[in-house]
Amino acid sequence: MEIGVIGGNGENQNLTLPWQASYSAEAEQAVLGSMLIDARCVKDVLKYLEEDDFYIRTNRDVFQVIRRMQTEAKPIDGVTVAAEMEMAGVYNETTRSYLAQLMDITPTSANVMEYAKIVRKKAEKTRFTQAVMEALGDEDDPQAAVTAICHQKMKARRGGRLKTMSEAMQDAMDSASGRKDNRIDTGFPLLDATLKGMWPGQLILVGARPGCGKSAMCMALAETAARKGNTVLYVTAEMLAGEVGERLLAKNVEGLTMDQMIDGVPESDETLWMHIAYEASMEAKLPIFFYDGADVTVSRIRELALGIEGLKLIVVDYLGLMIGEKKSENRNLELGGISRELKMLASEMEIPILAAAQLSRTVNETDKPRLSSLRDSGELEQNAVKVMFLWKTDPADESQVGCRVAKNRRGRTGEVNFYFEGAKMNFMELSYRKEEDYAGNGGNGYARKRRNGASRSFGSDSD
Repeated sequence: MEIGVIGGNGENQNLTLPWQASYSAEAEQAVLGSMLIDARCVKDVLKYLEEDDFYIRTNRDVFQVIRRMQTEAKPIDGVTVAAEMEMAGVYNETTRSYLAQLMDITPTSANVMEYAKIVRKKAEKTRFTQAVMEALGDEDDPQAAVTAICHQKMKARRGGRLKTMSEAMQDAMDSASGRKDNRIDTGFPLLDATLKGMWPGQLILVGARPGCGKSAMCMALAETAARKGNTVLYVTAEMLAGEVGERLLAKNVEGLTMDQMIDGVPESDETLWMHIAYEASMEAKLPIFFYDGADVTVSRIRELALGIEGLKLIVVDYLGLMIGEKKSENRNLELGGISRELKMLASEMEIPILAAAQLSRTVNETDKPRLSSLRDSGELEQNAVKVMFLWKTDPADESQVGCRVAKNRRGRTGEVNFYFEGAKMNFMELSYRKEEDYAGNGGNGYARKRRNGASRSFGSDSD
């Protein structure tokens, strides 16, 4: 197929390709025109697009020059870009008029990110089509072909590229200013103050003995994320999707307990049924996808994740029930490999992955867990960016649950005390204590009343 492209030099750039290229010359020009007339939008566009997202060669040259000028903190407009292109050796007699044309056809930069989305979508389609055609040509190794296609689709989603130190510093400054705050909070203020949220690319573990509420905690975090508009994939090999739904209803419907969900709600209780129906309709709108198959592998999770548009969080309940890609008689090594692959998946997709993990049988449910308490694999600790533990703090009262943040690469370590209402699978924060205060009560906090009357103790800013 022969494709004709009009470049900035006015010449016909003919390309012969075995596949259909997808691009929008109008969108490419509108993006560049917006950057030339309004330097304020340059930073946002540079974070979203790459040079090879532009199909037309001249447009790619202009974008590359603008990127370099932004990195070097040079002023950006039609005149300065033309001069820079001349020094870069990509200037000809029509360059200045082409830049003027770009500015003339773009009256405003208000819609620049919409134009950028079109450019990126077209580029991803072209790259993916090319990968498919190349992969299908490899008839000797069909598995390799499928892998290549999946890899290309993953690459298109994450948009990864090499970054300069200047860009890294800009990312850090954006994060510090709050402009790049793409973390997912837990919904528990005290825990968030310690954990500093769940960030893209992180593997976060929630470890506990059976019966301490790790599944309930994972579901609570997934629900909070979904209520804030984040799309969630919830993978459970321990429960059916319907059982997770039962827990959500019991948690959120006043007067409803798990016992009632299991035993059945009397039809005569019309008021309760009305509340159940209403809450079910609300929960049904949450952007949560469930997978409750027994064949949970990292490859299966990757396959599922790729099929969900705009995915922001993956929850795995729990690691001990996952199957390794390579079977091993050593479960320790197998779990280590699974956690390593999950960490890589989180990085590839640029989303956090929250996974529940069992603790060693030598740890009682009332023992305060350590990192060494993670069952079967010391590599779990290494691969996780953040590790939280749940345990029952009072042998005589199962509702008293401690949450220890034992490892935190972006935040503090410490304890948050919870009240766990087992009948409703519901957690409620009570107090916070920093790691170094384990031996005492701290004494530097102040109390605040919750709406339901329970008190909440906050640590000071000096924590």
